[in-house]
Amino acid sequence: MRKRNTIKVGNKYSRLTAIKKCPSRNRRTFWLFQCECGIEKVINVGNVYEGKIKSCGCLQKEVSKRAKFIKHGMRKTRFYRTWIAMRRRCIVESEPAYKNYGGRGIKVCKRWERFENYMDDLLPDYIKHCEKNSTKQTTLDRINNDGDYESKNCRWATYKEQANNRRIKKIK
Repeated sequence: MRKRNTIKVGNKYSRLTAIKKCPSRNRRTFWLFQCECGIEKVINVGNVYEGKIKSCGCLQKEVSKRAKFIKHGMRKTRFYRTWIAMRRRCIVESEPAYKNYGGRGIKVCKRWERFENYMDDLLPDYIKHCEKNSTKQTTLDRINNDGDYESKNCRWATYKEQANNRRIKKIK
C-alpha cells in the first residue's frame, strides 16, 4: 500500500505553506496553501507530494522570464535580423552580397559570433539612433569599408549617411 505523507499546518513545501485542509473532492484531498508571493490557492495534495506543484504559478513565470532573457528574446527584432544579415554577408558564399563582404576578406570579429556580445556592444547606441531617426532608418555601417565588423569600426547610420560612406569604384 502507498505510504501517505501528512500535510501539517505551517509546513512549507517548496514555495507553498500549508494553511488549512479543505473539503475533499472526487476522493482527493485538497489544502489551502499560501505561496511565498502572497497568493493563496487550493491545491490537490497529491500534486504537492509528487513535486508537480511548487508554487501558485509564479515559479513558472519566473523560469519563463529567465529563459527568455537567456535566449535574449530578440529573435523577431530588426536588431537581430541585422546581426544575421551581417554574418551571412561575411560567411555564406551563396549569399548574393558575399562577393562584396566575405569575398573581399571582410570578417565578423570573434566576439560577435555570439549574439549576446553583439547586443551588449551595440544595443544602447541602436536604441538611441532609432529614437532619433526611426527604426526603419537605422542601419549598421562600417566606418572603414575595408575593415571588419567589430565594435571600433561599426556605427548606426541612416541610409543617406551609409550611401555617403561607400567605397569608390576604381575605373580601369
